[in-house]
Amino acid sequence: MIVTSKIVKKNNQSAIYYRPVIEYKYSINNKKYLSKVIGYYVGFIGKKTAREIIGNKQNGDEVTVYYLSAFPNISVINPGLHQIGAWLITLITCSVILLVTSLVLFANEQYHLHNILFGFVHKIT
Repeated sequence: MIVTSKIVKKNNQSAIYYRPVIEYKYSINNKKYLSKVIGYYVGFIGKKTAREIIGNKQNGDEVTVYYLSAFPNISVINPGLHQIGAWLITLITCSVILLVTSLVLFANEQYHLHNILFGFVHKIT
């Protein structure tokens, strides 16, 4: 059940952004929990996006809560990633793949260059 539903305006030194706040309570196996985690969002969001996240959720409304079965205190009411977060994770993943591929290719080229230059030298024991 939703306890609090509001949009909070935040002032950063360089920007103004809005944070949706939904506090909700739920119980698992007769143990009560309280959470403010709506979902997984990355970056600053505007007022329009904050309103979309809040939607028509109001105090007293029942909501579906998604939680980890091993850790029922970890929960969200909006599973998945916000669009900004999905793009950011995609960008980071592609960057890491590109970096690793570049390093592997570079190391492979260095190995071949070393063999060309020093392949005729043998160690005698």
